[in-house]
Amino acid sequence: MENTHERVLYFINLIKGHKNSGGNDAREIVEEVNMRGNCYMFAKALQFVFPQAIIYSTSGFGGHAAAMIENKLYDIRGEVTNESLYPASDFILMTEEQEKEAATWAYSFKERSCYGLHDDNGRRVQKLDSLTLDTKNNKWKTGELQFT
Repeated sequence: MENTHERVLYFINLIKGHKNSGGNDAREIVEEVNMRGNCYMFAKALQFVFPQAIIYSTSGFGGHAAAMIENKLYDIRGEVTNESLYPASDFILMTEEQEKEAATWAYSFKERSCYGLHDDNGRRVQKLDSLTLDTKNNKWKTGELQFT
């Protein structure tokens, strides 16, 4: 591998595993887990392998974490661009406080979403009935929320 970008993409593909021609392969599950709850831990894994990585995140409810490596952002899907689900232009450097919060995010197989989310007022979300993407505005919409 000639450059860091290729090495990062290679590492991401190692984590995702082989593509299964029958569908419903492990790659889809790995992406779901790391896009809906474990994104911060994945960014930390990238930082462990690529120590120059810096953790960035989107702000607001339903945020997402990614690793900046040599001026490119990466998540489990590869390089984050402005055409990505979470556009690169929405990312800001994570503060220490945000990193502490993000460390509590975790994917829930039961809920098929992130456990540990907080709303914009800092209330911890106990249950999230739905989290869907508004494709027109490229923003997340939430269903009924229950707070702890």
